[in-house]
Amino acid sequence: KVRSDRVIIGHLDRKPMDPGYLRAIGDTGAFLSFDQIGTSDRFTDAERARVILSLVEDGYRDQILLSEDYGRKSLLLAYGGAPGLAYLQEWFMVMLMETGLDAMAIRQMVVENAARALTIHSQTDAGARSTRAQ
Repeated sequence: KVRSDRVIIGHLDRKPMDPGYLRAIGDTGAFLSFDQIGTSDRFTDAERARVILSLVEDGYRDQILLSEDYGRKSLLLAYGGAPGLAYLQEWFMVMLMETGLDAMAIRQMVVENAARALTIHSQTDAGARSTRAQ
């Protein structure tokens, strides 16, 4: 059995970013991963930023993960592609601040939430946490 706060739902910005749908996922306790940042084949990053701001305002800040899913050379500067791995830090984070998020909220999404989501716990640790939570 896996606790919902150990689940990451990815590619949420590859399909219609319906706020009700995203909130329903967030209500389960799972992480909401926006991992198509810098690719605009479905949505602009300005649209992503507005949706992320809305989710933060609705209380899901500690469940949001931001990343780039760059599995193709065409997205990497080293291979003559774009926008490159630095895009998230150099452009999208600024866009989030221009949308209304502060630096601490952004840091939480890219550093603290990611560290919490990706920490591996032993079965003993997981059992101890479950017992303490009760």
